[in-house]
Amino acid sequence: MTTTSVFSISLSKSNPDIFTKYLPGFWDAIAKMEPLPTQVVIAHSVVDHCGVTNPPKDFPVKIKYVPVEVPDNENYVRDALKYMNAAMSAVETDWMSFCGLDDRMMPHAYRDIPAATEAGAEIVIGGVKLTTDSNYMSGWSRETLNYPGGYRMAAHCPFTKALYDRVGPWPNLYWYDVGWWNMCFKAGVEVYNTDNLFAIFDVGADHPTISGPLANPERIQAAEIEVTAFLKELWNGA
Repeated sequence: MTTTSVFSISLSKSNPDIFTKYLPGFWDAIAKMEPLPTQVVIAHSVVDHCGVTNPPKDFPVKIKYVPVEVPDNENYVRDALKYMNAAMSAVETDWMSFCGLDDRMMPHAYRDIPAATEAGAEIVIGGVKLTTDSNYMSGWSRETLNYPGGYRMAAHCPFTKALYDRVGPWPNLYWYDVGWWNMCFKAGVEVYNTDNLFAIFDVGADHPTISGPLANPERIQAAEIEVTAFLKELWNGA
C-alpha cells in the first residue's frame, strides 16, 4: 500500500495568536481527507508557542513531532527553510506534501497518488487556491514558477520521499521553493498531471506574507538577486 504524509512547520518567530486561531481548521481539514494520510509530520520550535503539540483528542492520523532548535539570528524565511528540511527528512512514507498551519488540505488531495505511483511519477501537479474565495490556480513550468509567488501553484503538490532524497534538501535561498522546483526540473522529474485541487492558502491580512517581514521591499529585491544568481548557476553552470 502506498503511504502518505502531510508535513508542516511551527516557528518560534511566528505570531502565536495567528496560528492558534488557524490550528483547529488545520486539524479538521486533515481529519476529513479521503483517503486519510498515513502520517502528519510537524517540525516545531523547541518551545511550542501556539499549541501545535496538543492535537485534538482522537485525531485519526499518527503524528510525528520533530523539535527544531534554531537560533533567532536570521529571519522568518531562512528559519522556515530549516524547519521544512527537518520535517521532510523525518518523513517515513512514500509520498508527502506541505500544508501550513494556516492552510487547509482539500478532502481528496491524495486521490491521484495511486495512479501516479503506477505511472512512475514523482510529483502530482494539480492546483491550489490562494484564499477561500480566490480563483483556482495551477501550473507546472519554469515560466510559472520563476516569479515571486509563482511557486504557490506547486507548493502543495504531493511528491515522493525518493525525489527529495534524490534531488537533495531545499536550497539555502529566500525563495527556496523556486530553487527546489528548478532542481527537480534539472533532475528530469516525472510528473503526473491532474485537475485536482490540493489545498487552500487561507491567509488573511494578519499573515506575515501580507503584513510582515516577508513583504519588505528591500528583502524582496535582495531575494530576486539571490535566486537569479542561483538559477543562472543551476542551468548554465556559471
